[in-house]
Amino acid sequence: MHDIINTEDVPITPSRLAELIRHFYSLGWMRDNGGGMAVVCGDIIYSSPTSVQKEKLSEKELFIISQVDSKILKRPLNPASVPSATAVLLYKTKSKCVIHTHSKFANLLTQLLRGDHFSINNQEMIQGIENRRTGRRLDNIDRVIVPIVESELNEQLLSPILLHTLEKFPEASAILVRGHGFFVFGSHSWQSTKLMLECYEYLFELACDMIKYKLPLIKPINNGTQQMRTI
Repeated sequence: MHDIINTEDVPITPSRLAELIRHFYSLGWMRDNGGGMAVVCGDIIYSSPTSVQKEKLSEKELFIISQVDSKILKRPLNPASVPSATAVLLYKTKSKCVIHTHSKFANLLTQLLRGDHFSINNQEMIQGIENRRTGRRLDNIDRVIVPIVESELNEQLLSPILLHTLEKFPEASAILVRGHGFFVFGSHSWQSTKLMLECYEYLFELACDMIKYKLPLIKPINNGTQQMRTI
């Protein structure tokens, strides 16, 4: 197990957050008006809005929210705009960053797996995943478990289910939503959360291909001196 993550936490800015979301759109992770991101910066929260075209998102469309009492300090000019559900989840879980994507492979994986979780081990990219309870990164031999929940009509109805699932799986740093996408919860910084997002997306795509070719997601550890751990 790695030491506590010590990523240099360069503060997020509205322009950088908007740029990240446009980047996620270009990767196919936040297409249409889906997905969102919220980040703690000092005593405030920057949050993307819901129901906007992510490829055109500008810093003027972001919400600024008090981390102390969740009061909106600054909002977009559009009166119909509301903060992403990631802001509520961030505030209630005391995470440093929450990202929600609607990626193809996160969606597909939940439809290939009929159980209540996704599990994989012995993959190099697992090293970018953190244990939410301990704050430590996993090793590549570890087994990562991502709960799968059913989708709801909207994210307001989905949020209580996600919070309950995090209580049930205190070490999980992500939740898959069947036929929908997934959420990742970072305990340290927006940078480490972004890295986790990339690692999870890689693992989801890899798992879809492994299932296609009938390869086992859980493999025995080659080195007999090492013990497989579960996140």
